Amino acid sequence: MIYLKSFFAGIRSKNNLLVNSFLILISLIITSPSRLEAETKKESSPNEEISTVIKKNEVAFQYILGAGDQIAISFNNIEEYNQIHTVGPTGTIYLPEIGEFKVEGFSVDGLKEGLKEAYKDILYSPEFVIEINTYRAVNAYILGEVRNPGKYTVSTVLSTDYDTKYSKKNSVNLDGSILNKSNIALNKNLREKSFPTLFDALRASGGITEKSDLTNIEVSRKVSRDKGGGFIRAKLNILPEVIGEMITESQNIKILDGDIIKVSKSENTIAKQMRIAMKSNINPNQILVFVSGQAEKSGNKIMPNGSSLNQLISSSGGKKLFSGNIEFIRFENNGLVDRRIFKYSPNKLDGDYMNPILRDGDIVHVQRSLIGYGTEVISTITIPTVGIFKLYNIFN
Repeated sequence: MIYLKSFFAGIRSKNNLLVNSFLILISLIITSPSRLEAETKKESSPNEEISTVIKKNEVAFQYILGAGDQIAISFNNIEEYNQIHTVGPTGTIYLPEIGEFKVEGFSVDGLKEGLKEAYKDILYSPEFVIEINTYRAVNAYILGEVRNPGKYTVSTVLSTDYDTKYSKKNSVNLDGSILNKSNIALNKNLREKSFPTLFDALRASGGITEKSDLTNIEVSRKVSRDKGGGFIRAKLNILPEVIGEMITESQNIKILDGDIIKVSKSENTIAKQMRIAMKSNINPNQILVFVSGQAEKSGNKIMPNGSSLNQLISSSGGKKLFSGNIEFIRFENNGLVDRRIFKYSPNKLDGDYMNPILRDGDIVHVQRSLIGYGTEVISTITIPTVGIFKLYNIFN
């Protein structure tokens, strides 16, 4: 570096700005190779949070408390403090000696630490147990390549069986007043089985489409305040489970309130996937489509999910004489209209451009041929004439 400075010292006066810039660039290259290498590695390495499957991550499946949850707090040797609390719309509960206390956004472990801090000046070495009595409904955002993207209440999670299992035995008050410690020994496995899965969420959105990439589903989940907040993400592949292949570990994770699920779009139509998805109950069993024009039986038609356009025409009795091209109309979720006009080809494979896999609400119109239009014109002209001729004969 010293030699470089000496070399440029003689010409620095001529173009001081240029030389200084060049020296700074050389200095960065020579003195900071490790820094540049580290930055390159950071950019090229996969995001650790994204590459971590949520199911395997301890932080990711920590339940985060929110409005609508019922939590049971049992203090050691202070039964008058024991209560079931319902988290209100503002995310707070009312605690003895404390008053309103914000619990929204905390995990159960985080709430325990918060309560210890809140009670440290009131109770000597406070000890208590916290259990969730009733979980709130699970609302998830389901986006991307699904039938009906949006926010859905995936399921209303069943409450634990306090009333039937514990009330008679331990005289638990239904208004959530005094509990003793044995009352909150709830069956955790029973409660967590009630949570909806990724399959349930996809079903709630109307199911997948023929372009859904089931190998690339991203789930974003909130992290509790006591763990730093923010989101953790996971890339999931549920295709092996959908098509019935042998799997070592399920990717059909449980969904928590506030999860964001995004299904990627495949460039290729996956007709086989659609038929298998129908059998696996990811999609509804039936769809409602409309067929009109020169079909033998026009009108609303209920079809098995995964049916193709050719199957619809066949089940409608086929095309009438003098029928022409097929007009296919689909209203997309983004407001665009997919409109296709093509020649009927009964031998096209399912999923082909001229034999699309149908969705709920699709319209299939069988047009008239030129001969058919000519026949209609002739009928329009001749029918009134025939009527007048018959009327003339009556009066004659």
